[in-house]
Amino acid sequence: MASAGRGVRAAVRADLALLLVHLAAVLGLATSACTRDPAPGDDAETAAAQGSSTALASASAPPSSPPSSSSPAAVAAPLLSDVATSAAPTTEVARGLWIWELGVNGPPAERAAELAATWGVRRVFLKSGNGATRGRWARNFSAQNRAPFVRRGIEVWAFAYVYGEGVADADGRTWGSVDAQIAAVSETLAGDDVAGLVVDAEMELVGRPDDARRFCAGFRARLGAGQKLAYTSFGWIQRWKDFPFEELDRGCGDAFLPQVYFAHGWPGGAEASLGRMREGIAARGLRAPVWPVQTNMPNPTPATLASFFALAGPDASVFFLHGEDTEQTRRLGAIDWRSQ
Repeated sequence: MASAGRGVRAAVRADLALLLVHLAAVLGLATSACTRDPAPGDDAETAAAQGSSTALASASAPPSSPPSSSSPAAVAAPLLSDVATSAAPTTEVARGLWIWELGVNGPPAERAAELAATWGVRRVFLKSGNGATRGRWARNFSAQNRAPFVRRGIEVWAFAYVYGEGVADADGRTWGSVDAQIAAVSETLAGDDVAGLVVDAEMELVGRPDDARRFCAGFRARLGAGQKLAYTSFGWIQRWKDFPFEELDRGCGDAFLPQVYFAHGWPGGAEASLGRMREGIAARGLRAPVWPVQTNMPNPTPATLASFFALAGPDASVFFLHGEDTEQTRRLGAIDWRSQ
């Protein structure tokens, strides 16, 4: 039992370290994104702990200049009122909460659902896949884990991290063909209680428009009646000129959930960051309804989180639900999830 406990703790440490690298990539601070599993299969997570110190060092590096011809701070971002949205927002407030792994880096399902309902969360995005990995994420997104949210009237979405065909991650691992990834993730989506799937596409799809089209077509063909297909990726769109936003928007565009992680020091805070987001959306001609995502890391104040909600519209969300004894989760309980 002691040995098993050490293995679980090592896996959690590895996951948290890799999450920091994921955030660094979204911010343009690193070259790889890591909402992925630490290793393929359910028994290999502990091995990734050996790379935790490298991941943490990379994630804590100071911001670098974005890959563009001008500094972001030198360009005045438009106010939200000056930039047209790509689609009309819903009139009903349906703010969302992302959940990575129930009972591991967040509360178990019943308690997570109780907290979400008490706060006024209307949607949850629960991880259901990572490449072609089976087992771990299927259990995380099981009908048993979804049921406490559904009973409380909360809409449940799956989200799955995908990789380009043959593209290795930062550790040199590959995560299955496009077809194998589609098959593995699609197996988790059966059930009338699943509102839809969010395709989480980041570094491993840069320069891969054909793979983006294949993912969208493959997932779309396997969705059940009434299920939606959305995508999430970088919220500072101008930094990612070779990312296939257009292909994802056309094929997976029931909604676009841009990751606007301004709390990590983006110039101008929430308002300027959302302005840049909308400017980037307009420049790329994206048309999907926009549901912006903020992060509660490293540890923004309730006022900061609330300011994003006030500006981002009724479909905004927060990544992610930490353990109940963390400051991040306590602060989620201190913001207004219900008001326009």
